Amino acid sequence: LIKVFLLALFAQANGQSVVDINWTKGFSDPSARFLSTERDTVLNFSWGGFHNVYVFTNRAAYDSCDFSSASLIPGGGTSPVSYIVTEETFFACKVSSHCRSGQKLEVTVSIPSTSLPTLVPTFPPTKSPSE
Repeated sequence: LIKVFLLALFAQANGQSVVDINWTKGFSDPSARFLSTERDTVLNFSWGGFHNVYVFTNRAAYDSCDFSSASLIPGGGTSPVSYIVTEETFFACKVSSHCRSGQKLEVTVSIPSTSLPTLVPTFPPTKSPSE
């Protein structure tokens, strides 16, 4: 718990977003299975009971709850646990049929738009007919 608190405190001090994830909410609320956030957001997963948090290497494995190439995130067997997302990422619980029952999360990462200045072409002044 102290590690998660310190990571969240450090993240906020550095301007990173922190999102608390109720890891069991996806069982009853399908909207809890999706999150759109910014790059480098800290996700704080927390739960009661026996669960874990695995990260998938691809959408197909996530969609089919195929854990053969998934990895337990560091500390992912003990609540709470934190993970920093830098790209589209897929998470699920490997316990029993939890993944198929909705204990999963798809995170999309928005990339802040970098507004480039609009370049307006400039032309040299035209000469008057008398020149």
